[in-house]
Amino acid sequence: MIYLPMLCPNKLKLVRYNSDMLDNSEFNTPMMQQYNLIKQAYPDAILFFRLGDFYEMFLEDAKIGAKVLGITLTSRDKGKDGKIPMAGVPYHAAENYILKLVNNGYKVAICEQVTEPQKGKELVEREVIRVITPSTILSESSDSNITNDYLLVFSQRKRSFGFALVSVKSGEVLVGWLTYPQEINDPTLIVPIIRETIARYQPAEVLLPPVIYDSPNIVREIFNQGVSPFRFQALIENFSDAKDLILSQYQLSTLESIGLDSKHESAIALANAIAYLKETQKNEIEFLKIPRIITPDGYLSLTGQTIRNLELFGNLRQSHEDYSLYAVLNNTSTAMGNRLLKNWLLSPLAVKEMINDRYDVVSYFIQQPEISDRIREYLEVISDLERMASRLAIKIGNGRDLIAVKNGLFAANNFRQLLNENPPQLLNNVMETINWDQVEALISLIDQAIEDNPPITITEGAVIKSAYDQKLDELREIAKGGKAYLAELEQQEQQRTGISSLKIGFNTVFGYYIEVSKANSDKVPSDYIRRQTLTNGERYIIPELKEHEGKVLSAQSEANDLEYELFKEVSAKVMTSIRLIQQVAELIAQVDVLLGFAQNATASNYHRPEITDDRCLLITNGRHPVVEQVLTSSFVPNNTNLTDDTRMMIITGANMAGKSTYIRQVALLIIMAQVGSFVPADKMAFTLFNEIHTRIGAMDSLVSGLSTFMVEMVETAAILNNVTDNSLVILDEIGRGTSTYDGLAIAWAISEHLLQNTKAKVFFATHYHELTDLTSNYHEAVNYHLAIAKEENEVIFLYQIKPGKADQSFGIEVAKRAGLPKSVVSRANNILIDLNRQSQAISPISAKQMDLFTN
Repeated sequence: MIYLPMLCPNKLKLVRYNSDMLDNSEFNTPMMQQYNLIKQAYPDAILFFRLGDFYEMFLEDAKIGAKVLGITLTSRDKGKDGKIPMAGVPYHAAENYILKLVNNGYKVAICEQVTEPQKGKELVEREVIRVITPSTILSESSDSNITNDYLLVFSQRKRSFGFALVSVKSGEVLVGWLTYPQEINDPTLIVPIIRETIARYQPAEVLLPPVIYDSPNIVREIFNQGVSPFRFQALIENFSDAKDLILSQYQLSTLESIGLDSKHESAIALANAIAYLKETQKNEIEFLKIPRIITPDGYLSLTGQTIRNLELFGNLRQSHEDYSLYAVLNNTSTAMGNRLLKNWLLSPLAVKEMINDRYDVVSYFIQQPEISDRIREYLEVISDLERMASRLAIKIGNGRDLIAVKNGLFAANNFRQLLNENPPQLLNNVMETINWDQVEALISLIDQAIEDNPPITITEGAVIKSAYDQKLDELREIAKGGKAYLAELEQQEQQRTGISSLKIGFNTVFGYYIEVSKANSDKVPSDYIRRQTLTNGERYIIPELKEHEGKVLSAQSEANDLEYELFKEVSAKVMTSIRLIQQVAELIAQVDVLLGFAQNATASNYHRPEITDDRCLLITNGRHPVVEQVLTSSFVPNNTNLTDDTRMMIITGANMAGKSTYIRQVALLIIMAQVGSFVPADKMAFTLFNEIHTRIGAMDSLVSGLSTFMVEMVETAAILNNVTDNSLVILDEIGRGTSTYDGLAIAWAISEHLLQNTKAKVFFATHYHELTDLTSNYHEAVNYHLAIAKEENEVIFLYQIKPGKADQSFGIEVAKRAGLPKSVVSRANNILIDLNRQSQAISPISAKQMDLFTN
């Protein structure tokens, strides 16, 4: 059984695809039996079966295709047994249909005719030439700025979990691992780790082992995260086979050189990713870069929970990238820069020298506005070099891809020359690794060989420039009809017949012909063969003219074939330098991102942070980078001052006063600073963090059977179990999902744990005003509140962080502003007065929760 996801309005429906439906008895023609055999090899893909000018789908594929694509479901007669469901799309317009299916979570297997029809032979040979999946979209019309294009593959055994992430578009390869404290025998127990990996890296596609895929709830949950899950039986199951494949792929003698010699599960995951891509792309995948090991060392670790809570890539309410940090920072001009920015945000640096190198480049661009403007002009005309290289490498590229590569290399070479005068160290280091003479040779090769504006197709001519190949030029001259020969033949026939008005012409119906007016028909020689009668004349052919026509048509066909071979030769030569192209693309991406940072700094008054070693976090007049972009009024800045002596801020204050905005703001400024960006603050001095943990907001996970409060506790447990002395911890309203006493007790105990067991910097926004008493017992904790003012019974939010604690939360004031009926607001005020009179002071230190099991 194969589960295929089918999209219905606002929800995912899983369709069980039964391979038994492909039983041979269903079909009564050789063609349908051929379809059956091919479909059985690709049961989890929609099969686009080429029939003449259409790609046809049959059976369940046809039903799914008709529903998702909005096309007509027809049928094919299978004899006395009934009809076979059928739906088709024109092959010349298939790309958009394929993209729609893939974007809805399907694979599409492209089955082409690979031989020409022959007399006496009913069937042409067909085979699948490529399987297009959500992570392998490389079509020209696909959005090259889409960044979540990773394929995620993992391997788990005993105590080890390894994973590999591969981007077909950029060639990027990431591998990582995790070791459990004890052996895990139930594979479903690793589902939380899969969820975290998906949330962390936001892949386009994940391959799941059958034992996990066969749980529809898990598949649905993954699909709802915007990821396409597919059932996958590992192609490689042991380390020895994995090692052989990886060594062969990268032409290595040992896995030690890429750090995978002792990481068996990671190696198996990577090998399966490579094998899967070779199987689906039907080609060698030489464009894959050397794997990059994902380790905590050198990077600021962000969990999937933190990425989501801080809205790095998408707004929680609208689930799109508007009003995210990514959107604010994204001033890139190229697809490569776009992808690199996302990768940097997923893995901010934690190495002082590397971050300062990025700051230096940003400063350089700010100080050199003329150079920056010129480079920006070059960047704006650069296409996605990495994607073009991948298309050419798996042999689906065309002449336009080569021209895009040429133009990209040319632009990079130009701005490299601009940077040659006293470049920043980081860019200088990257430029020195590139063989620029070889870059110029590639530019020259493509410029000499490929037309500047070639057609999309590569088999119908007009791709190769004149003067590149002598034989091609000769064939083209013949194919043009040999104008000189035709003029000479025309003059010869005029003289032979004595008909001065005789003309030689051509049309697509009759080919070449001799046209004679009716007035001269009596002069036509006997060897002229009549082909067409016109109102004022007759058209004839002669053997010599038909012979020439045969040469012309043959020459055109030969020229097209030769052009195709020459195109493949040029592509192959260019692909021998694919690593060089990728190096140039990496330079372009870094320049693009850092130039964007400089543009942000200039436009929004960002300043360079200072990295210190004294374990402090000092921010003067910091601003929220996202919120300030959408406010119609000016943003109210705030300060932050934490050291090892005062490392926990307990923040109280009114609802809507800005507590959540403030604590998120601090975390976002740290991420910006460790990515290499300047920050929206007058001054920022900080010691590098290695982790940011957040617990913000209230949500449940009904699919997993978890209540809102359970999710809150699970996420909080993950923080407490992983926090380090160099962590930043952001807590917002911990304990609000249960009863007041239970929640207060939990919040107090969590605060004590963080104060007693770690030196992490902690921001705790809460409505439990009792927590402010913690400062009496722990000098490392300090109270802050968001200031408000009262004028004529109206509460005015000042959005300023001030020392000390707040005296109330003004929840009823917020309720009034939200539009609750006046009677409800009035009644709530009266109840609040009564409750305040009845309340007694409770010491959280001595408070005990009710024992539910007491008799």
